[in-house]
Amino acid sequence: RHHENIFGTSKYLETVNLDEYGDLLFADFAPAPCSYCSCCFPNFLRGRTYAKIYDNRVEWNLPIAPLMCCTTSEKCIIDRTHMIFHDHVPSRVGMVCGVCPMTCCGPPAIFVKKPMCCCIDLEPVFGQAIMAAPSVFFGLRKFLCWGAPCFVDCCASPIFTGVRNGDQFLSKWEEALRDYRLRCRIPAEQMAMFEVFEDHAELEPAVKLGKNCE
Repeated sequence: RHHENIFGTSKYLETVNLDEYGDLLFADFAPAPCSYCSCCFPNFLRGRTYAKIYDNRVEWNLPIAPLMCCTTSEKCIIDRTHMIFHDHVPSRVGMVCGVCPMTCCGPPAIFVKKPMCCCIDLEPVFGQAIMAAPSVFFGLRKFLCWGAPCFVDCCASPIFTGVRNGDQFLSKWEEALRDYRLRCRIPAEQMAMFEVFEDHAELEPAVKLGKNCE
C-alpha cells in the first residue's frame, strides 16, 4: 500500500508567495574584490550573479569564471547556487548537538559592514559586505561597554561582498523573516537580528543593538 506523498510538505518549506521580497544589488565591479580589479571578470559572469529573498528562503548564485577575464564563453562559467530556508542558520539560531536551539548566548546576527579608513568612506572602492555571526554573545562590546559588538570581528563571516544596497536588502530579509516566524510559529528569540556597522565603530560609544524579528 502506498502512503500519501509527504515529500516536500514540511511547513518550514512551504511557500505562500512566489514573489521575491528583495533583490540584492551588487557593485559594478563585483565579484572582483575592489573597483580596480573590475576588468578581471567578464560581464556574462555578472549576468549570472544574483541573490534574492523569498518568503521561505534566501537564494543566490555566486559563479566562477575559471580563466577570469580570459573566459570567453558563458558555457564555461561554473555556477555556485545556494538555497537556505529561513528555519536554518543564518536566519535562525543553530542547534546544540543537533538537539536543542543554541539560544544561551543570544540570537544570531546578520549585518552590513561598511568599509571606512578613519573618516574616509571606502565603499566606492570595496562595496559593502553582508556578514553573519552565530550569536550576539550577550551583547558584549570590544572594550566592555565601548565600541562595536565583539561578534562583528571575532566570529562573523561574509555571506556577500561587493554589495551596494545592503541596508535595503537586510530590511527586506527582516520583513520576510518576521512573516515566516509568525506563519511557522517559531520563537522570536531564535531568529536573527539585523544591524548596520561601519569599520570605525570601535571608536564610538556603544549603541543599542537592533531587535530580532518580533
